[in-house]
Amino acid sequence: MKNKFLNSWFKRILFLLVISCLFILLCTILKHCYLFTSLPEDKCKLYYPNYYSYLKTHFNGLINFFGNNATSIFYVSFISLIFFFIRTIYLGIEKKLDFKIYTIVFVVLLVLSELILRLFNFQPGIHTYYKHFHPVNKLWNYKSFKADNTGILRIDSKVRKVISNRISKNNPNYSGREYGEIYCLTEEYINLIHGKTSNVFARYYKRILRKKNKSELDSAVLYYVKNPINSDGFRGIEFKEYKDQKPTVLLLGDSFTFGHSAMPKTSSFADLLLAKGYVVYNTGISATDVAQYLAVAKKYIQKLKPDYVIVNFFIGNDITYYKRKVLPFKPVFYCTNAGNIYYFYEGKYYMTSKAAYNFVLSQVSIPTNVSIVNKIASKSVISSLAWGVMKKFNMFPIFLNTGIVKHLDQSKYNKPYCNVELSQIEKLCKRHNSKFILSCIPDIMSYKIKRAKDIPNLFEGLKYYEMNVSELDYDISDGHFNVQGHRRYAAFLDRLIKSKTK
Repeated sequence: MKNKFLNSWFKRILFLLVISCLFILLCTILKHCYLFTSLPEDKCKLYYPNYYSYLKTHFNGLINFFGNNATSIFYVSFISLIFFFIRTIYLGIEKKLDFKIYTIVFVVLLVLSELILRLFNFQPGIHTYYKHFHPVNKLWNYKSFKADNTGILRIDSKVRKVISNRISKNNPNYSGREYGEIYCLTEEYINLIHGKTSNVFARYYKRILRKKNKSELDSAVLYYVKNPINSDGFRGIEFKEYKDQKPTVLLLGDSFTFGHSAMPKTSSFADLLLAKGYVVYNTGISATDVAQYLAVAKKYIQKLKPDYVIVNFFIGNDITYYKRKVLPFKPVFYCTNAGNIYYFYEGKYYMTSKAAYNFVLSQVSIPTNVSIVNKIASKSVISSLAWGVMKKFNMFPIFLNTGIVKHLDQSKYNKPYCNVELSQIEKLCKRHNSKFILSCIPDIMSYKIKRAKDIPNLFEGLKYYEMNVSELDYDISDGHFNVQGHRRYAAFLDRLIKSKTK
């Protein structure tokens, strides 16, 4: 009888240990899939140097699926694990096995799970994790962007000089406190200069090099290749009027216009339009908004007198419902090691990166000052995640006091304020005889494409154009155009410009 008891006890404990090990293994896989999916390609190569190409070639789709759905998969697995724990304990009580032994084993496994979760950067008191924000022990700012006296965000002039110097010295290396999206330009343009890049822009660059008599625009392109960030702080040719009798285009936009996920950046639609023969003034800066586009339009339309002004409006993050004042020397976001943190939320300004960080942190943290239940739940990672699940499904609202948790969702407001700003850009264009083109870039969320028609009252009273995109045009890992998407979008804009010329 005793042997039978021990045998049954051993089997159940072994079963729990196996399930726990599988859970730990899954957490490890999810963590690396998330990193592989969210990191820029240059960082992926840095963190996974030995098997980057192999993973990208053989398991890219699977990795992207796990990376994009890491939080959901974790919650399902975590709930399943708790179910197995409870079921095993119930069987132990039902079979009248030694309950003390089960309690000890359960506590040990619970502590082990807590330690593993903390090892994977989960923190007690945090109920929700976002892809582009994560709590940090010490907040610091990247060397990256700077706002000027008009409030326009641009790449810092010091960063510009560093990149140009490294290109001239053929030194592509950069340190951990330098923002990857900007500093990776060094290696990309060095490769272009040395003939290691094969794309439309590289062929255009080689044709210019072979020319005996170079035009003013040709010289500007050659200078741009050696100095990717111009003196105005944007990625592109210098902002001046050129003598070449070619159509001039001012591009307004965010990360899509900057060239995010175009590998290399010279495969972006801005550079492809330049290669098609347009004089392209590219003002794209990642994570900016329509308030920035308006500020740029006010400063540069009169100065450059472009033939066309194209607003590349991204459905994913350009829709705003509040008026944001563009303040002198105040960036639209703080570029930090916790993510790009906006300084403006729901009508309120946060004048330091620390204040903005603390606000966002408060939105993902359990409010401990409203109930004893919350205070207890915030003491461990497991209970914090469980609290988050209950909050998400609105379970036990009396105990959770979820009403205090604000949401950063602006969709509860009726009309997007960005409509007003877009109308002002259109009026500026009419005043200076520039043709206004509002081009909408659809968003892709969980493999579902969201278009302008899906947003109530968006572009009210405005004429807009929208490319017929598919999932194949996006890098699913970060929601931006891939090389194919940039190529198709450049062709789309080219057709729009030509239709306006007629």
